[in-house]
Amino acid sequence: MAHVTRSFLEPRPVRTSEPAAAAALFLVHAEDLAGAWESAVPSVLSEQEQTRAAQFHLRSDRDTYVAVHFALRLVLGRVLDLPSTAVPLVRHVCPICGAAHGRPGVAGDPVHFSLSHSGGTGLVAIASTPVGVDLEAPASDATVTLLSPRLHPAERAELSVLPESERRGAFARVWCRKEAYLKGIGTGLSRPLSSDYVGATELPSAPPGWQITDVALDTSHLAALAVQSPGPQSVTSTDVVYGGLLRSSPFGVVERARGWRGA
Repeated sequence: MAHVTRSFLEPRPVRTSEPAAAAALFLVHAEDLAGAWESAVPSVLSEQEQTRAAQFHLRSDRDTYVAVHFALRLVLGRVLDLPSTAVPLVRHVCPICGAAHGRPGVAGDPVHFSLSHSGGTGLVAIASTPVGVDLEAPASDATVTLLSPRLHPAERAELSVLPESERRGAFARVWCRKEAYLKGIGTGLSRPLSSDYVGATELPSAPPGWQITDVALDTSHLAALAVQSPGPQSVTSTDVVYGGLLRSSPFGVVERARGWRGA
């Protein structure tokens, strides 16, 4: 499992004990986008992103969206040695229908990214291969009851033998893993949830050619990261670089992103 720890002043790589894929993960809090940084938003986000942000009915949802996309552009700008506003974001072709609403990316794929946000918290992942990240609040009992039957048969079986007190947590775990993978392959939830096995037990599984790892945050969120793996499937965990991007020393963190080149 990859662990994320908070350190705004001295962000540092957090390494797992197992071989790692070429990936970096940044944790963002909407509350960090305040004061001087808020005034910088119009000069960093595209007109399309600002229009999308304005469509949120709740200020909290809007602030989270803005903070995560602001962070994404800062990181990509440093990685690519481009002004944040000049990063050419595109939508890849959907592998199911062929329309241009697949996985978001950078034109030419010099680097791959994914993002997710929920309840004031967001994650930005960058990698040298296609990547997906998902962040979720704990699932309600109603959600577990509604969606569990749609999972892979082996996942349903694993959930069914758990005590009821553990089932919500296990469902949220499998849901994060599955959505991270589906984001990574570019289909999102248009691909049936029963098609791929990612596991509901403590150790994640992954479809061939991918690795999936759980990401430890806090008790209010669960997260998972899926990375297309060019190497052997024995690769089971990921390097995580974490930093609070916006509060007191954002460019210290983003300079770390600039030094990230993947493997």
